[in-house]
Amino acid sequence: MGQIARIKGARAVGIAGGPEKVAYLEEIGFDVALDHRSPTFAADLKAAAPDGIDVYFENVGGHVWDAVMPLLNDFARVPVCGLVAHYNDTELPPGPDRLSRLMSLILTRRLTVRGFIQNEFAKAHYKDFQRRPPAGSPRDRCSTRKTSSSASRTPRRRSSACCAAPTSAKLPGAGGRRSDALGRA
Repeated sequence: MGQIARIKGARAVGIAGGPEKVAYLEEIGFDVALDHRSPTFAADLKAAAPDGIDVYFENVGGHVWDAVMPLLNDFARVPVCGLVAHYNDTELPPGPDRLSRLMSLILTRRLTVRGFIQNEFAKAHYKDFQRRPPAGSPRDRCSTRKTSSSASRTPRRRSSACCAAPTSAKLPGAGGRRSDALGRA
């Protein structure tokens, strides 16, 4: 997602788990790459997106979402394609119920939050996806690579997320504002 944001002219800030993945995000052209395992992650994210976030592609949840949520700008968009930090939860997380805080942010900042399941687009776009993209097209310029966990060395599917904070590029649906992007691997 961050590569597409860059192609569209946004500033991409990537979030990854561990130095190998952070290095990969830097290698493929993210403007900033952060390690969500860093004890200073929330402060690092705030410094990387000093003007806030316009688009955040959510696929993890947990402490990453907690760091992103207060940085969301008015009219920010949040496609939610996963919550891997919570897949094995068997009960509600400890602490106070934060749903009212989220709903307040959705209301007062006019956020758009939408579930994003890739298979809802498969029928309409799968043939286009399978075709080799024309040279120089945005999809042709995206890099892909499987990464592996340094602990287990088993191949893992690379996932990404996209977050945005203001810059000089105008992205559709951002209320006509400039946008940066933030991704996760």
